[in-house]
Amino acid sequence: MMSSRAEGGRLDGASLETSPMASSSKWLNPMVADHPDAVFLMKTHLDHLGDREGFEEAGYRIARAVFRAPGESGETSSPPVIKPNVVYGDLMDEQGRVMPTDGVVTDVHFVEGIVRFLKESGFKGITIAEGGEPSRGEDGEYTMDQIFEERGYRELADRMELDLVGLYKQTYKPDDLIWRSLGDQGVVFKEIAFVRPFPGDFVINVPTLKTHNLAVISLCGKNLQGTIAVPYREHCVPFKDHYPEVAEHLQPDFAAKIRRLSEKHEREGYWRMNVGYERYAQRTCDTILAFRPQPTINIIEGIRGRDGTGFSRGRDWLTNLVIAGVNPVHVDTLASYLMGQTPRAVVAYLRIAEERGLGTCDPFAIPTYVIEDEGAFKLCDHVSEWQMQPFLDVTAGNGSLRRLHTQL
Repeated sequence: MMSSRAEGGRLDGASLETSPMASSSKWLNPMVADHPDAVFLMKTHLDHLGDREGFEEAGYRIARAVFRAPGESGETSSPPVIKPNVVYGDLMDEQGRVMPTDGVVTDVHFVEGIVRFLKESGFKGITIAEGGEPSRGEDGEYTMDQIFEERGYRELADRMELDLVGLYKQTYKPDDLIWRSLGDQGVVFKEIAFVRPFPGDFVINVPTLKTHNLAVISLCGKNLQGTIAVPYREHCVPFKDHYPEVAEHLQPDFAAKIRRLSEKHEREGYWRMNVGYERYAQRTCDTILAFRPQPTINIIEGIRGRDGTGFSRGRDWLTNLVIAGVNPVHVDTLASYLMGQTPRAVVAYLRIAEERGLGTCDPFAIPTYVIEDEGAFKLCDHVSEWQMQPFLDVTAGNGSLRRLHTQL
């Protein structure tokens, strides 16, 4: 049985009132630190998806652009924690052929480029932590060892002397958890149990660029879900039906509130709105709120884009784009627009985030800058010119969003 509470690790909600830049400005490029609502776009120049050196160089370039130069950050007691999206390994079709699923995972070579810059900047104790989809070890405990090995993260950690932490466990000790209180600001959660080293002071959230059959997009906000302890992390199922021990950490009226909000949003024309999606969106917004003033920075590895369901169904595309920013809602909004979605009409999580004051879901209202090849920042006057071709389409149930776009 898991430990569902750890009083010694609890934090109060005071930090939720802190400015998002209070703890991170010392590490960020002043341009990024001074524009916490902005999104930064960087074009990459790979010719094919197998260009490992190109992925690594892109990771190094974006890190060099968004973080302070080596020697400028000063000493810190908060080592960087990188949260990529690392999920299951390759799948086999009925003929026993490997089905490529690289696009559902943050590219390990891209992460290596980020790490290389951080090491050159003097940071030590760098950790990569993820709670993707684990397997069972010989002792019956969940482990990320196999998937870290399959996706190249074990080799990277050993070679570059990084800490590699699996967050998905069957049993947590009290010291494994850090509790963040939301008070009455949460819709679903009163408090959330994060797994150390999260939420941390220096978090680098590095999702990949992909669509998702429920969430429509699987980007910055959804990637933070993996930092939460099991079973509190389950955003897509009813808690009380599956995990009754979680109930004491939830808002007492959350189920009725979710129903009311779902009905309200359905009347207002929120696309695909139902209780299940409302529940997912509100839990994701609660997670983003609990992370404030973290994460330090969100960096979407969009060199490879993945369409389909976010799982086995889909195709990888060379999209040659990196998208970064402090506000995860703004980064997700602009990324979804560039993927070919209509954030306000199609991605209800972003519209709900706007309602809750977490940012705007209007991509044209977000200050956007281009990171040029030499590292300079230039205001982006025509963000529509950065939309991808082809659009990254999501397969959902019996249909595709592409057909629905013509009706919106």
